[in-house]
Amino acid sequence: MKSQLMTQTELAQLQASGKTLEQDERGIKVTLLPDGNILKVFRLRGWFSSSLVYSNARSFCRNAQRLKKLGIPTVDIISLHSIGSRNFTAVIYAPLAGETVRNILGTSLVTNEVFEKLGIFTASLHSKGVCFRSIHLGNIVYHQGLLGLIDIADMRIYPWPLFYRTILRNFKHLYRYRSDIQVANGSLWQIFFDAYFDASHLSKKQQSSCKQALYPHFGLVKPV
Repeated sequence: MKSQLMTQTELAQLQASGKTLEQDERGIKVTLLPDGNILKVFRLRGWFSSSLVYSNARSFCRNAQRLKKLGIPTVDIISLHSIGSRNFTAVIYAPLAGETVRNILGTSLVTNEVFEKLGIFTASLHSKGVCFRSIHLGNIVYHQGLLGLIDIADMRIYPWPLFYRTILRNFKHLYRYRSDIQVANGSLWQIFFDAYFDASHLSKKQQSSCKQALYPHFGLVKPV
């Protein structure tokens, strides 16, 4: 996708016209625009970064395109922008319909079926070679029985199913979010893993090792 130039003034005007969804000490990161689309700004954190060559915004767009080719629901890219200098890039996209799994935790919308689908969906990602390094329940959207991904800049997509050790590392990103693990009770995580391993490409031996390594982090008892 060709990058379009956006001035600092144009950026400030867009951000002022919308609703701030996320910001940090360096400024506004995510804005809900009046037309319902999302403006996401990426800022470099250092002078030496691969993002100087291939920006995070461009990675975001590329990942969206590649996920769609794999049949994985995600955001629709509208435009890619450079802003004044190589340190600022941005993307405007149409959001994915639905609510994040995190937002519906603890409500009647979270059922055994949702976590069963979540397990199958995660197994599908791994089988299709998707290593989503920002994986957590706040980046997975549920809508009308389907799951999809948002905040997709930090991702590797391999032309082969993920290896066992890569899967373990990917799950480590998920269980770092202790509040998610605690709000979703142990029975839901058991349903998740039962569905995951039923749909997984892992061998029985790898599944057993995976359970031994992962279950304690999700409040589950290691299998004998």
